[in-house]
Formats: sequence, C-alpha cells, structure tokens
Amino acid sequence: MKKVLLCLSLVFLLAACGTRHHDMVFENGHTSLPSESKYTIGSVEDESGYVFADDEESLDIAESMRIALVDELSEEGLYSEENSNYTIDLTVKK
Repeated sequence: MKKVLLCLSLVFLLAACGTRHHDMVFENGHTSLPSESKYTIGSVEDESGYVFADDEESLDIAESMRIALVDELSEEGLYSEENSNYTIDLTVKK
C-alpha cells in the first residue's frame, strides 16, 4: 500500500510540475543545446514546504524528483553520471 501511495504521490508531483513556469538558463547564452548533449543532475532542493499528511515514511520530494528526472533522461539517452556536458540544478517550489 505504501508503494502505491508513493507512486501516486510521485505522479501527482510530476503532473504539478507541468503546470509551472520553467526557466532554462544557459551559461553560454544560447537558447538551445546540441542534440548529442549529455546531462547529469546537480543539486535538487525542495522549497515547497509540502508534507504528505498520511505518509509515515515521509516522502523525500527532492529525491523523488531526482529519481524521476534521471529515469526520464536515461530513457531518452541523455543521462550520463560521468563525462556529461551539462549539469541540471532543480528547485521544487510551491
């Protein structure tokens, strides 16, 4: 049951991310990146302050976002723990 709640919570969290404004900031001033680019995940912070009321194990929102992002990048062949071209830093906000 806890795994089901965790999965549902993660789906809810990822769905909510689609409704927010996302800013892409490139240090080199470009507006797009080469298609052969590889990414690693840098810092992931949770500034939302949201706590799941019925969650006995307290879901770590930042770690859940990190795992979901690594999974998505890996599926697209864009993730590389080593030898990456770019680092993604993520902040979850309310």
